[in-house]
Order: sequence, then structure tokens, then C-alpha cells
Amino acid sequence: MAQGDRILGYVRPNRRRDKRRHMACRLVAGARRLAAVTKDISMGGFAAPGPLPGLGLGNMIAVELETLGGSWISLQGTVVRNAGDFAVAFDGLTPQAFRDIERLMSAPLRALAGSRPLVPASAEA
Repeated sequence: MAQGDRILGYVRPNRRRDKRRHMACRLVAGARRLAAVTKDISMGGFAAPGPLPGLGLGNMIAVELETLGGSWISLQGTVVRNAGDFAVAFDGLTPQAFRDIERLMSAPLRALAGSRPLVPASAEA
């Protein structure tokens, strides 16, 4: 992100104005530490493909996202959607968390693809 760019965030609960990047990052959300995988991330928040039980709209939750290097980013966010899928808008990003997400957003696709070995779907069962 070039200097002078702004974080635009959410316009409405279902629509982010920031550029989204489709990527699967492991995450842990809420006090019950529910595990999920993102479907896309932006500087304003993220979405995961399925709902997470027990997290209501408008709830402030703690979220941890796994970075490419295997370290974790600790964030705070507000649940904006939890029906067909799960979405969180980031609140009060620390400078370090902002830099980590910015680095994640700007990483070359080959770095994303090579960060973790691929496992065939049949091997997960």
C-alpha cells in the first residue's frame, strides 16, 4: 500500500470498499477460540466461508490470523455477518497489525502458494 492510501473499511455490513485479496489463512476467533479459514482479506476486514456458532452480529471479538511465515497477528474486530458466511470488520488496528496485514496483502502470489504444502482433498478425510 503506497504512502497516502487510506483504509476505507466497511460502507454497510455486507460491503467492504477496500481491495480484497482471495486467500486462505487460518484464524481463531472469539473467546471460545473457534477455528476457521478465510476466503478473502482486506485492510478493513475478512470473510470466512461458513458461519461460526455463538458469535452474534455487532459483537466485538478477538481474532488471530496466521501469516505466511507461520506467526500470528492478534486483532480486534466486530462481527458484521454470521449467516451464510462469517465476516469481521477490523477495529483499532495496532501499527504492527496494520503492517502485518499490509504485508500479507502485498505478498506475491507465488509466496502465498509456496507458503504451505498443498494437501489433496482426499487426504484430509
